[in-house]
Amino acid sequence: MDEKVKEKIHLYFEQQIASKDENFANGRLVRNLYDDLVMNHARRVINTANPDSAELSTIKVEDFTFTINENMDN
Repeated sequence: MDEKVKEKIHLYFEQQIASKDENFANGRLVRNLYDDLVMNHARRVINTANPDSAELSTIKVEDFTFTINENMDN
């Protein structure tokens, strides 16, 4: 996972936790994020001619499609 996506995931988790309601489930949140990252990664690399090992095993920021507020005050 590259550093940019790690930062976005961290911010996403912070925002989700800050806005949680009575139906919040952190395990489900993480599982859904993981499933989406893996699926988006697969969609991206399927269109890459001769992807190398790094390309096949690295989640990049373009694989992260959730909406986050990057201007949120901590």
